[in-house]
Amino acid sequence: MKALCSAALLSLAPLAAIAGETRQLELDPQRVIQDDFLGLGAVYQGFTFMPEHEVRGFDEADRDREFARVESMGLKLARTWYRPDYSCPRGLQGEFDFETPRMRAFEKWLEKMRDLGIDVALQAGWGFPHDTYFGHAAMDAERDPARFAEWVSASMRHLVETRGFTHIKYLVLFTEPNHSSWGPSSQTHDAAPPPGYTMWQYYAKVVRAVHDRMVADGARKLVLFTAPNDTDNPPDFKNQCHLRTAVRDLNDVIDIYSGHTYLGPDKGYAEWMKLNAMMAEETKATGKPLWLDEYNVASNWEEGLRSKPEHGNYLAQVVASSLNSGQQTSLLWALFDQQYVPPRADEPLGNSFFHGVLRWGLAPWPRDIIDAPLTPYPAYYAWAMMCRYLGGTKAHILATKSTDDMFLSAVRQADGKVTLLVINGSKQAAPFRIRSSVPLNTTLRRHLYDPARIKPTPEAIISPADKTFENIGESLEDSLPPLGVAVYTNLTAD
Repeated sequence: MKALCSAALLSLAPLAAIAGETRQLELDPQRVIQDDFLGLGAVYQGFTFMPEHEVRGFDEADRDREFARVESMGLKLARTWYRPDYSCPRGLQGEFDFETPRMRAFEKWLEKMRDLGIDVALQAGWGFPHDTYFGHAAMDAERDPARFAEWVSASMRHLVETRGFTHIKYLVLFTEPNHSSWGPSSQTHDAAPPPGYTMWQYYAKVVRAVHDRMVADGARKLVLFTAPNDTDNPPDFKNQCHLRTAVRDLNDVIDIYSGHTYLGPDKGYAEWMKLNAMMAEETKATGKPLWLDEYNVASNWEEGLRSKPEHGNYLAQVVASSLNSGQQTSLLWALFDQQYVPPRADEPLGNSFFHGVLRWGLAPWPRDIIDAPLTPYPAYYAWAMMCRYLGGTKAHILATKSTDDMFLSAVRQADGKVTLLVINGSKQAAPFRIRSSVPLNTTLRRHLYDPARIKPTPEAIISPADKTFENIGESLEDSLPPLGVAVYTNLTAD
């Protein structure tokens, strides 16, 4: 996640349709574009029990509130920070210690994720290349990859085999390793690769070392490798997020491809579709899944964009673009504002950090120094609603057709339950008609996010159904308010 451009107002889809004209949307339930949809995920760091929280007064009531919200939204996948300092307090040159206070705190969070049925994508270290030589003054291209790989393999065997955290299903191979490289301080992006290597070449060497060590230890079967978690700058995406390079050099190692960028508030569904199409083109020959592994609107917290009600519509457009591109999942940056751990526990100001609290989430950190820290931001209600009712786990994403300013996505669960996501990208009320190629023969309930009417409260209650459509056949007609987001579902989430 990187520092990004600013903009004054959210300006979403163009007003392509005539006011009052009925938008014609299409659904083809017989055509599946993704047969293993995992549901919606988010970057949700496993910091909840860390000592930095307790020092600032974060208590059991705060934890209960946080986990109740996670359960209510039905989060499917959490990507979390994991670094060598958790189990190597003296550095990678020392013995591995999986009984440190920080490891025990992290495992409490993992236990809670298991209890809530949430899969985990664990970072194999966060910052590259610094985490590969943690504890040493400088990199050593011959020494470091093998020792780092040994630590990763030992971590997986401890967490998955010994501790039984089998919901750790994915290993994310660093964070933006070829864009936001961590230097000696782990806080500055001024790192250089070791002599004789480009950053990509060294990254590939480390990734392959991790793979080989885990194969030798019998641990490779425990997780799926997700990479390269690289990013690119709009609007041209000339570097393809290193996906093409990853396919060329690491296809025998990578199980799931992933990449991302951050687009400005004037870039809605159409621009996100372009990004997704570019990533798909780079990886399609492999036949492997693709993740949008981070996303949000490009802005810093101080600009106020992510606290505006229309931000919920923006996030919905990104979700719809990911679904309609057939991606296996998308991961919001970030689920909640969070107090970070070292080396960012006291990060002062900038890139939405405020004295260690990263303000990129759907709800404030409850001990942050802001007004109403217990009340979510408006966008929480849109994203939580989508997360809850789009479901996941071997679900199918169905083929749809949208218009220039109204977007349709559809997900069918393994048990046949269906959810339609409809987004009004215009600043006018818009009627629409969904035509299905075959009768749906079901009753759907509507849950609505209306930016003009949303009233956040500390209770963070996801909008109940406000409308029912009985015995739907081949057509569903409705109207959405300006920048409204709705799900139509027969899925229950009690």
